[in-house]
Amino acid sequence: MPIGIGTIGPLDRKKGVIVHIESSLAPGWEHVPIVAMLQAAFPVRIVLENAANMAALGEFKHMSPPVDNLFYCISSRGLGCGVIANGELIKVKEGMNGYGHMTIDINGPMCTCGRRGCLISYTSPYAILKELHQKRPALQLEENAQIDHVIEFLKQGDQLTKDIIMKSAEYFGVGLENIVNLFHSELVIVNGSLIYEYPNYYEKVIETAYAYLLDKDKDNVIFSQGMLKENAIMLGASAQVWASYFP
Repeated sequence: MPIGIGTIGPLDRKKGVIVHIESSLAPGWEHVPIVAMLQAAFPVRIVLENAANMAALGEFKHMSPPVDNLFYCISSRGLGCGVIANGELIKVKEGMNGYGHMTIDINGPMCTCGRRGCLISYTSPYAILKELHQKRPALQLEENAQIDHVIEFLKQGDQLTKDIIMKSAEYFGVGLENIVNLFHSELVIVNGSLIYEYPNYYEKVIETAYAYLLDKDKDNVIFSQGMLKENAIMLGASAQVWASYFP
C-alpha cells in the first residue's frame, strides 16, 4: 500500500528530503531523507508534500458543493497555507510557502528569519507569550512555548492575554485579506487550536479580514473553520498518492 506524507518544510520533493522543519519542537530535523528511510522498511510508492497543501487538498476533495478557488490556512507554531486555484493545487518550490513571513510592519518585531514585522512574529504562540512576558515580566516564558500555554491563560480569564490575543487576531485577519485579494478565493478555511478553542479569536480574524477585502471580493468569498480538522492532511495525502499514479 502506498504512503503519503504531509509535513512542514521546506522540503525537497524530488529527493524525498525534509530540508529543515522551521517550527519543530524537536532538534535534528535537518536534511532528513524521510522517503528513503521509510522505503527501507516499506518498499512502496511514497509521496512527500507540504502539510498545509495536503490539508487544503483534503478540504477541497471533501467540499460539497465543490469550489474552484480555495485558500487554506493553519495557525499553530507557524503559519502554513495551501491554495487551490481553478481546481488545481498550487505547489511552490521546496514545498514551502512564505505566508508566515509576509511583512505586515517593516518596523515590527524581529522575526526568527532575521527580518522585521513578519506575520508569524505576531501570531505564533511564542510571539504571543513573548509579548505577555514583556508586559508581565514575572511570567516565566518557555523557550518552546506552545499554543496550549496561551489557551490555559485564556481559560483562567486573564484579561491581558485576551487583549494580546485579539491584537494577534487582527494581524492574522490582515494577512488573510492580503492572500484573498491576490487569489480571489471563493472559500477561505482557517484551522488551528485558537480557532477552535477561543471563538472570539476566530470571529476577530474573520471580521478584520472582511473589513479590508476589496469591495468586489466581499460578496464572493466565504470564511469557514476547517470541517476535517486534523484529518484534512490525511485525506489530502491519500488523494495526492492516488494522483501520483496519473501524472
